Amino acid sequence: MRRLGIPEVLQFEHTSDDLPDLGIDFHVTRELAHPHQASRAMAELWTTDRAGALDVARWLGECTGRIESLDWRQVPRANSPERSVEIGADWGTPQYEQLLARSDCPAWARAFIEQVSVMLSRPEALDSFGGWGGELLQARDGRFVLIDWPGLGAAPRGSLAALALEILLRFRAADPAPLVKQFLAGWVPAGLDDSRLADLRLWWTHGILWWAGLSLSLGADAHADLTDVYAAAWHCRENDDPISWLSRDTAAAAP
Repeated sequence: MRRLGIPEVLQFEHTSDDLPDLGIDFHVTRELAHPHQASRAMAELWTTDRAGALDVARWLGECTGRIESLDWRQVPRANSPERSVEIGADWGTPQYEQLLARSDCPAWARAFIEQVSVMLSRPEALDSFGGWGGELLQARDGRFVLIDWPGLGAAPRGSLAALALEILLRFRAADPAPLVKQFLAGWVPAGLDDSRLADLRLWWTHGILWWAGLSLSLGADAHADLTDVYAAAWHCRENDDPISWLSRDTAAAAP
């Protein structure tokens, strides 16, 4: 990844290649802040150094663009489209089944889940590069680095950007507009066209529903009220402004 122009990934000092007879896969890297501490650092940055926070948002968008532009064939150990389909089924299907099993799942959400499930089952639809899980850690010098890429490889276009955009929520900004604008400026310097917007909307909506399904899979109250979840997903489907997707008042009740 570093050789291909992504220096922000973790630097491994030792891996299982150094001890091939150990029989396990591992890596050793320099000490980094705990993920929760890194998230707190982002919130504090927005409060104490707004310019610095905006720089991070723009870097995140620009870095996302560089990762998306890679060809999975160039990246050692990257998942092929076929392998990515398998991973998508393992991670996506059980979470969506949690929602589909509920009587309160709206018809439009069922249709959307079917659309995404079909897309994720077709290797030819995975024409971009992604799979990064959306985690940031903080190095001792204050820089943020990327971690958590178990599915790195062929991915649907826009899926990585949606995950990266979600990270902006960790700034806890009452008005996310400046952050979103900087992220988009880094991700698509030429401007967000209709095609890119459609991709981003698809995977942002997917994220809202998928996280709700994951929560249920992990033991959340099976009778939990998901009205707000469906409302947020519907708002994203019907609204062309990514800034509003991250706003705290994404009202509009789901039909």
